[in-house]
Amino acid sequence: PSEEMKGVAWPLGVPALGGRLIKWMIKQGAFTMDAQEFEALVSKAGNVVTCFIPIIGKFIEWVNMPKGTEKEAVDSLVKSINENQTLSPVAKAASITEVKQIIRQYKNQHDIVEIAIKELSAVDAPLENISEETEEEWISRFMESAAHVSEPSVQLMWGKILANKFLSPDDTPKVMIHILSTLDYKVAEAFQNLCRFVIRDGELFFPFVLWEKNKFYQNHGILFHHLLELCTAGLISSDYMRGYVQKMDDRVLQVSFNNKIYEIKSNNEAGLPFGNISFTEAGECLYKAISPEAPPDDFLDMCIDYWKNNKEYQLTCSEHEEI
Repeated sequence: PSEEMKGVAWPLGVPALGGRLIKWMIKQGAFTMDAQEFEALVSKAGNVVTCFIPIIGKFIEWVNMPKGTEKEAVDSLVKSINENQTLSPVAKAASITEVKQIIRQYKNQHDIVEIAIKELSAVDAPLENISEETEEEWISRFMESAAHVSEPSVQLMWGKILANKFLSPDDTPKVMIHILSTLDYKVAEAFQNLCRFVIRDGELFFPFVLWEKNKFYQNHGILFHHLLELCTAGLISSDYMRGYVQKMDDRVLQVSFNNKIYEIKSNNEAGLPFGNISFTEAGECLYKAISPEAPPDDFLDMCIDYWKNNKEYQLTCSEHEEI
């Protein structure tokens, strides 16, 4: 870079948001980089992030944040534009509008990339397990859409999905970007809440939501319109008449709760019935990417009561040492 560009952080930024204007903004001092903080983060992350940076760097030019607050960055640039005597009033108004949009969108992208870096920093994986051929088209579309995401709870999902794309590229459906783009914070929170009511047995997991117990779920914030919104978003599917059945060879599920193993055997030859809600492929991907909260204490009591009193199940329980 030229003398006036020295000290400006490469390698991450957003050409799609207006390359010339961004470079002008750099000259005006609107952006800066906490190099020590960034280098410390990368050094702790090791091979995972050092693989991530060059790939993501094809789509954004730098990883720094606007200097000071977003408002301070905007005010500084607006002042520079207003002092430019070569611009007409209309050109000044257009430039100010574009500056505000670029800073806001860049900040959104930065926040999401930062979440992904922190997620990858926590992964203990050798370099050969990280995909260096992650689809460029997918990442390009992802970053373009990420520019419009400002709600922190939704940004968290975007960042985790971006990290997951590098760790398990085949597990991320192509429709994931479109689905994430439709989520507002209310739907994101509804999905996070639903994920508290997931039953797991090793790699097998599914939401355990029973329509006949709808009052229990309503008391925990899972309302019918939330489920409709999650269906519309493409994260779950529902069948309130017959319900869903998990095909299993032995039709036996083992669930660990409170230092006990519960073995649930299905009397249904088709498999193990697991309620009226099922994750879609995108829902499964998002569930694996996020960190769900623990289930409420009375969820286990409700499950045990249901399994005991339903003829489709046989329930046994045994003590075990805590893992």
